[in-house]
Amino acid sequence: PGSASYRKRHEAEGILGEFVHVGYNQAAIVVAKGNPMNVTSDLKKLTRADLKVVIGDPSTGSIGRETKRILDGAELYEKVRANTIYLTTDSRNLNHAIKRKDADVAVNWRATAFFAENSDMVDSVDLDPEVAKPKKLLLNLLKSSSMPEKAKRFMEFAASEQGQAIFRKHGFLDNQMKSGAL
Repeated sequence: PGSASYRKRHEAEGILGEFVHVGYNQAAIVVAKGNPMNVTSDLKKLTRADLKVVIGDPSTGSIGRETKRILDGAELYEKVRANTIYLTTDSRNLNHAIKRKDADVAVNWRATAFFAENSDMVDSVDLDPEVAKPKKLLLNLLKSSSMPEKAKRFMEFAASEQGQAIFRKHGFLDNQMKSGAL
């Protein structure tokens, strides 16, 4: 896991060495390619009766917890939950729900809409960073690495301008909070 929260939680265990900040991921609204239901970034729209909504279960995955945090902050979790056709376990299954046409809309990690297996079938609708706070991503060198110098070179590459361009291409915000073209 690349989340900064994992480093914070496990740093005292002594297994993590150096790290680099490589970017951010952020929750977004994910829709079918072309956004046929004209879904906007307004979270209140997730209560539209004409939308089939799927969200992550907050007890089974990071996107479920993040979705609940975002919707609780907007005082909408219970209303959106009431409009949800089902909860699913993780980001992969949220995208599958859109791709199978089980759902019109989901809240998912933005970058997943750019993954090769999803990009032809889903789009992301970005949320305001004040609403969906970007989550810092780190590359951590494990102290047990058998090739620490190679790992360090990779970490340096990922944090370089060329590496950052790759992060943007794949839907992540780079370490300066810049995104690629949608």
